Amino acid sequence: NNRTPGPAPALAEQAGLPFWDLGGKPPQPEAIRRLDAASARAFRVVPLAVAGNELTVGLSDPLNASVLHDLSFTSGL
Repeated sequence: NNRTPGPAPALAEQAGLPFWDLGGKPPQPEAIRRLDAASARAFRVVPLAVAGNELTVGLSDPLNASVLHDLSFTSGL
């Protein structure tokens, strides 16, 4: 694969956030089952992984903390 990652990895590092390369690591099926498509679209997130009672999501705006609170309520995690 010859695609360049663009600025996202550097921006994530600068913000102190992890970066998830969807091309190299697809979302876990369990994560997708935990959050319905309508909620994912409404919150503008991509469910990525589940570990215990924690759902990892990719956010369109990672600085919007209120989305994480609402997601926790919606997903039950």
